[in-house]
Amino acid sequence: MSSQEEETQNDEQYAKDMQLAFNLQAKEMNRAHHSKKLKKREMQTALHDGYSQSRLNPDHMLFIRCLIDDRQVDLLVDTGASVSAISVEMVQKLHLESKWNRSITGNARGVGSSNILGIVEHVDCMIGHVEFRLFFMVLEGQMPYCILGLDQMRRFRCNVDLDEDVLVFGGKGGVSVPFLPQEEAAIAAHKMMTSSQQQEQVELQQEQQREWSQESNRKKKSGKFKSFFRS
Repeated sequence: MSSQEEETQNDEQYAKDMQLAFNLQAKEMNRAHHSKKLKKREMQTALHDGYSQSRLNPDHMLFIRCLIDDRQVDLLVDTGASVSAISVEMVQKLHLESKWNRSITGNARGVGSSNILGIVEHVDCMIGHVEFRLFFMVLEGQMPYCILGLDQMRRFRCNVDLDEDVLVFGGKGGVSVPFLPQEEAAIAAHKMMTSSQQQEQVELQQEQQREWSQESNRKKKSGKFKSFFRS
């Protein structure tokens, strides 16, 4: 075997060894990343277990059905939310970009925090047989949600009547709007959670890709890569 053939064979073997090492390293990085994510979620669950169970359990979630700009929406009624809010995904889904005032920004804090990306103003909302003009803070978020918070409920003097399972607008004797039945509320909640989980998977894959790319660039800069091809 000539020296050139031997060198080519060595290069090919080196390439195979490096590929195997990369594959093993990628598996280890994925395992470590998933372990880190799992520990973080377990800690968050431990810290906010009561909150999570009450807020994400469909049995404790109240929805009313309404029309926003002639599009049907299941509006989450949340007495624990100080302001009415809508996610960016829902703004886009309802084509409300023209009503999005981006001059108001900040940070919303409660259990966790979220960036305020503006406010959607003058939103025509048909609830029951009555039309309201609402506004929503636009928040960063993975779930396609639209929340009726205390600000709007106080504004329209709403009463949450769990005996009759209705939301009353205009105080006692006002307009009653039924909450969604438990089965339909569970479907609405499931849609929110499923979308959130899918978004988390996409973000996890993107993060893994970024980590792999950064690791590859770091090794290239450190001179640990050997060219497998000759010009």
